[in-house]
Amino acid sequence: MSDTAVPTVSAVVPTYQREATIATTIARLLAEPDLLEVVVVDDGSTDGTGEVLRAAAAADPRVRPVTTANGGANRARLTGSQAARGDVVLLVDDDVQLCAGTVRGHAAHHVGTARLVVVGYMPVDQGPPARDTYPRDIYAREYEKHCGGWEADPDSVLASLWAGNISLRREDHLEAGRLLAGSPVRGYHEDLDLGLSCVRAGLTGMFDRGLRARHLFERSPEGFLRDARSSGQTLAAVHDRHRDMLGPLDRDFGRGLPAPARWLVNTSARVPGPRLLTTCAIEVFGRLRMFRLQRLAAGMAWRQEQLRAVIELPAEQVD
Repeated sequence: MSDTAVPTVSAVVPTYQREATIATTIARLLAEPDLLEVVVVDDGSTDGTGEVLRAAAAADPRVRPVTTANGGANRARLTGSQAARGDVVLLVDDDVQLCAGTVRGHAAHHVGTARLVVVGYMPVDQGPPARDTYPRDIYAREYEKHCGGWEADPDSVLASLWAGNISLRREDHLEAGRLLAGSPVRGYHEDLDLGLSCVRAGLTGMFDRGLRARHLFERSPEGFLRDARSSGQTLAAVHDRHRDMLGPLDRDFGRGLPAPARWLVNTSARVPGPRLLTTCAIEVFGRLRMFRLQRLAAGMAWRQEQLRAVIELPAEQVD
């Protein structure tokens, strides 16, 4: 392929337990005329995801299912890239639906360029706030904050990667994947592990808000707390894995908060009172429809769960 030719693009979709929704994600990808194929990696699902994928492949030969033992998103992405036939792999999460023209836009960025990771825009679909929507609303706000940070400082894209709608040359992904081999981080901060491994591989990141997708993010209050614990555990793992780049993990999870809130966060690992207080605050503010205060309380609960998870880890991983 010449340097000025438009590269072929393979979508790589890691999926797990998405029997009800993966067909819609695939159908949206197949509607993109610039896409060579859709490689869907079933990461050890135990529901009917595999049957849905086999039916999709029978209906359209561009759908290529791959089944692996459960190993996390990054391992599934790499498995998909190994099987892909396109010049560029477009890594799409299984709850992300691309908008028309996004595949073409990704491909255009890779014409005449190399060693590039292109990050598209995937705002969260949001309705009006309600009592139990604070996990979605917090996630949506944090994502927008990240996008603003990438636009203000393009060098920060890979160092704070938020994957789900990203593309890079297949060989570059495989090279970064070799740096992930052995013990890739599994859980909430897998994207960050991938981004830092891309930095190690000498890649450059860029963010293009015009490469749009819809993120159909949903999370229950219980799932929110599970994510918070995974965030703490995997943040420590990422710092341990990339310690020369990040340094040791800062265990002051209340940093940046007003002094009383900081105290409530940082004492929560030793005594149950602060956690009970934030739990009650989330419930009361939700009942009163005081959603801004509810989000603030939930943000503190997130930090408390992160800290609890880190405290439980071996000392050598966080010191």
